[in-house]
Amino acid sequence: MIESSFNLFKNDFLKRTPIIDADDLTKKVESFIQHSLHRYFGEHYGITPNQILNGAMPDKDLFKLQIQQAKTN
Repeated sequence: MIESSFNLFKNDFLKRTPIIDADDLTKKVESFIQHSLHRYFGEHYGITPNQILNGAMPDKDLFKLQIQQAKTN
């Protein structure tokens, strides 16, 4: 999990933006954490990690019709 998070931070979030000093790194890490909490992941059935932490329940049938249509196609 740590390696995956670091990979996302380094390759997707920073996009080769240089880090100037420790304060700059701290700001970028805080910004990345906020970005990650509001990012949608397929494993969470269409809700963000932050919504799950706040008590939202995933709807496992949310993509059921789309999956059936994809199988049909």
